[in-house]
Amino acid sequence: EERRNKMKGACLNCHSSSFTDNFYKQFDDLVVLYNEKFAKPAKKIMDDLKADGVLNPAAPFEHEVQWAFWELWHHEGRRARHGASMMAPDYTFWHGMYEVAKHFYQKFLPAIIKAAEKKSPEMVAKYTGVIDRLMAEDQHKWKNGMSAEEAEELRKMYEERYGE
Repeated sequence: EERRNKMKGACLNCHSSSFTDNFYKQFDDLVVLYNEKFAKPAKKIMDDLKADGVLNPAAPFEHEVQWAFWELWHHEGRRARHGASMMAPDYTFWHGMYEVAKHFYQKFLPAIIKAAEKKSPEMVAKYTGVIDRLMAEDQHKWKNGMSAEEAEELRKMYEERYGE
């Protein structure tokens, strides 16, 4: 908190307090989004895969899922958080959160099942259930598309907001 306040002091040399506070709000919200939606669930799954003997802790890049996890954390995730901290929208979104989401859904989740397949049918069933429960959470439901009612509600909201 002390270091943040010192940094805010530097920001306030050129920017208003509302600009500075809004920047930190957006930055904090992006970090929370990344952590809660992607990083924490992925880390828990990786820990569980190790505990179940699907992954060997002594071989950190033996399976595709380990590579995908490392990229989610170190590559795309770090780039998104750093992009947000530097007010760089392309790095925050296109080179960051877009790639985090794409790789989480398209690489990481399928790689979990591939790794489980090498262990046993029981592990496949367990991790298929884990993924199904994860994808049923509100923050991941968008992947299933919208119902006609939800689409109409969204259309009305945009019409009210933008007059179109």
